[in-house]
Amino acid sequence: MKIAIHNGKGWNIKWRQYCEAERIPYMLVNCYDSDIIEQLKDKNITHLMWHFHHLLFKDILIARSILYSAAKIGIKTFPDFNTCWHFDDKIAQKYLLEAIGAPLVPSYAFYDKKEALNWLKNKANFPIVAKLRRGAGSYNVRLLNNYKQAKKYTDKMFGRGLQPVPGYLADTKNKLKVAGNLNGIIKRLKKAPNYLKTMYMGRREFQKEKGYVYFQDFIAGNKEDVRIAVVGNKIWALFTLLPGSIIPNFISFSTSNPSIT
Repeated sequence: MKIAIHNGKGWNIKWRQYCEAERIPYMLVNCYDSDIIEQLKDKNITHLMWHFHHLLFKDILIARSILYSAAKIGIKTFPDFNTCWHFDDKIAQKYLLEAIGAPLVPSYAFYDKKEALNWLKNKANFPIVAKLRRGAGSYNVRLLNNYKQAKKYTDKMFGRGLQPVPGYLADTKNKLKVAGNLNGIIKRLKKAPNYLKTMYMGRREFQKEKGYVYFQDFIAGNKEDVRIAVVGNKIWALFTLLPGSIIPNFISFSTSNPSIT
């Protein structure tokens, strides 16, 4: 086994730290190199790991193509094809969930303006939720309360489009709330220069989203943001709760030993 890890930030750093702590041999590679595939061949790499980021244009532009190509020559990659082909694409996820029969909020995608407006006028039950296919958390999500608002949104999406990268001060109130205390705020302020640089580059490089609309039915009374991760036979869920909720904030279980804490 010979592991290569992309020389990037985020989980790329944590993977390197884990390998060093566990004395697992690995080598750093720059997956942006034009000859990266030849490098992987020459070094007899068996495993390639790359945490590519949804706000880095060059990652979204090329990461999946490199990972897929590496897999074609027998290299095991993380993420692999099935894990990442639908990454940061809510419309792709809609079709995937429908295909496997998973529970899904009724969702509607249109690629023709006339068809979209006809559906909004005759079939939509307001309020409805509008989303861009790209964007994490609550970014790029809007609540449309009536046909007038929905038409204005649709006109824009089939016109000049919408910027998918958040603004520099987007969701500031929530970020301060999550930070919690002074130490948390200081930590976030230290990260601010890199964050602002990422936002600047993203807003300059990513094209506007246009030529489609994606709507979902509005589900009233939903007070939680639920995130579920699955690795092997282990599953865990994290809840972001509003005050007064009695749902536990952490659930973990395996296929043979469920537990709630």
